[in-house]
Amino acid sequence: MKLKVLCLVAILICMVTMSSFAAPSSISSGDYGSVGYITVTNPDKNYSTTYSKSVTVSGYAASGSTVYVYVLSGDAYKPYYQNGSALSVSVGASGMFAIPVNLSAGKNQFLLRAESGGTYQNTTFEVNLLSSSMFSLIDRLKSLAFGWK
Repeated sequence: MKLKVLCLVAILICMVTMSSFAAPSSISSGDYGSVGYITVTNPDKNYSTTYSKSVTVSGYAASGSTVYVYVLSGDAYKPYYQNGSALSVSVGASGMFAIPVNLSAGKNQFLLRAESGGTYQNTTFEVNLLSSSMFSLIDRLKSLAFGWK
C-alpha cells in the first residue's frame, strides 16, 4: 500500500506543472481566508518532526486553483523560493497536489495558499528537521545508561 501511495505521489509530481507566482508578497499569520479550498494530507498534522532534508507536501485543493508555498519570516509569511523561483503548482481536475519542499535545519513554518478566482484559503503547518547527529548522541546515552551496574 505504501509503495502504491509513493508511486501515485511520484506520478502527480511529474504531472503537476509549475506556475508563475502571482499571489501576495506577504501574508500575516492570522489570515486564513475562506474554507473548503485546501486540505493538506501530508504532513498529516500541523506539527511534524523528521530527519529527512525534504518533505513532499500533498493534499487536495479546488480544481483549477493554484497552491502557493510560503515560509514564516518574522511576523509574516513570505514566498518560499526553491532553485531560484517561488514555489507554486496548478491543481488539475483530480484536485490532488504534491509539492516537494527542501527543509532547513530546525523549525520550518509553512503556509499553503490555495487561490482560485479571487477566493483563497490559507493553511499552516510546521516541520522540524532534526540533526542526524541526534542518532549518535542517543546511542552514546544508551550505552552509558546500560553500561552502569
